[in-house]
Amino acid sequence: MRLLHLSDPHYRVCYPPSQEEYLHILASAPPLSRRLEVCRHRMGHAPADGILLTGDLTDYGGEEDFRSLRALVESVFPGIPLAVTPGNHDGKPAFQAGWNGTAAPHPWNCLTWIGPLAVLSLDSSREGSNRGLIDEAQCQWLEEQLARLGDAPAILITHFHLLPSQHSMPPAEYHPRFFQAVAWSRLLGVFCGHAHEPFTGFFAGKPYYTAPSLSFHGVRSAENALSFGFTCGYGLYTIHTSGAVDSRFEVFQECSVFL
Repeated sequence: MRLLHLSDPHYRVCYPPSQEEYLHILASAPPLSRRLEVCRHRMGHAPADGILLTGDLTDYGGEEDFRSLRALVESVFPGIPLAVTPGNHDGKPAFQAGWNGTAAPHPWNCLTWIGPLAVLSLDSSREGSNRGLIDEAQCQWLEEQLARLGDAPAILITHFHLLPSQHSMPPAEYHPRFFQAVAWSRLLGVFCGHAHEPFTGFFAGKPYYTAPSLSFHGVRSAENALSFGFTCGYGLYTIHTSGAVDSRFEVFQECSVFL
């Protein structure tokens, strides 16, 4: 099974006027449709069996932005199942109405099947906050889902990264039950976004992956000043019948790639 991991497109149908540097980058970048097509081309001829979308789908977008984004992804990758989790730049009511077409509780946790693979989406974002959180109630939800799945192959996706040494931005805070639930589970891996940089490692003894961004990356200077640049990338994973996961990443940081 092959999984395509996309994250942090920060999509808007039309970006509003703003003094934010990263929004100027997005407004002048190649359209997301073109970025997705380049990702599809660079993947090779074998199609993905499923797509993981790990948050910041829009940049504080409305319902129409979420509807347009979903239609765009499905047009570039037709017939491929999608598993999604929202990020801190995704307003929950707009996400639920625009992406899912229905109201749902906050935080938004979900089980999605990609063929025989169970994808557990755990919402580490909170409305109106740029800090990640996985609370005890979510730990109970995760434990219950893992118990019901039994020996079925499963992975976990969430928006915020989980390792403090991974990035200068703070990782999600989580209840101790979360670490224990992951450590004691049969999860094949944990997949997240938010950091806008590719990363591989281990969390609670499980393979752990962060996808590059589809939109921009940040760089801190020696004086701790933050600047932004255009980035487009993806993660591609092959899950073998043994449960082993092979990963590779593609990252493009020059707009000339898309000409």
